Amino acid sequence: MQSIFNRLEKLRTKADLTWDQLAKEIGLSVSMLMQTRRGDRNLSLRANERLRNLETAAGIEPPYEPSHALDTRYALHEVAAAPVKKEAITKLRRQVQNIQLQIDAITETLDELEK
Repeated sequence: MQSIFNRLEKLRTKADLTWDQLAKEIGLSVSMLMQTRRGDRNLSLRANERLRNLETAAGIEPPYEPSHALDTRYALHEVAAAPVKKEAITKLRRQVQNIQLQIDAITETLDELEK
């Protein structure tokens, strides 16, 4: 998996941006971008989405993230950003169950291929 430092540097170079310009494009302060670049901070979901969009626009393929992982991360973010509601927790539990079913199906297929 490509490090956030490598992703940011590759985008900055390819798009011919300064660190200040890149921070503005992603919607971060330069300080926050530098902390992220060093690995001291993580990008928010929105900033990560902006980074992925900028990479795509620059002709760089963003790292693969399964859609269910993104959906679950967004759902978790929504729960953390708002008062916890029973229906939100129920929705997350259903997503986890669906992911587990997918994992079980993949594991079964792999087991059959190993025979």
